[in-house]
Amino acid sequence: MASFYRLDINCDTAQRPALERLLGPSSSGPDLPWEWQIDEESPRFVRALPLFLALLTRHKDALAQLGVSGQDLSLWYIYAYEQQCNMEFGPALMKRMGELGVTLCISCYEK
Repeated sequence: MASFYRLDINCDTAQRPALERLLGPSSSGPDLPWEWQIDEESPRFVRALPLFLALLTRHKDALAQLGVSGQDLSLWYIYAYEQQCNMEFGPALMKRMGELGVTLCISCYEK
């Protein structure tokens, strides 16, 4: 398994079609939360978190109308490492996450 970023929106199956019309198709199965995953092989990988936050900001009001709130949003960084695991997130990015109520989840595993 390689490293990737993922935006998860916890939703029920009734919300799923509206989320897909608004945000695009999910990369998860129909009975799972809506998600958008960007793998490390993608050129978007280095800008994944700003892309996710821009998407959420652009659709903040529409998401609220669908009943999606900050507690339903999580950004995941799944990081495969060798020998040492380091990462940093700048204050502007962290502030944007906080303003949207998004939870940042990090899971590291050794290759």
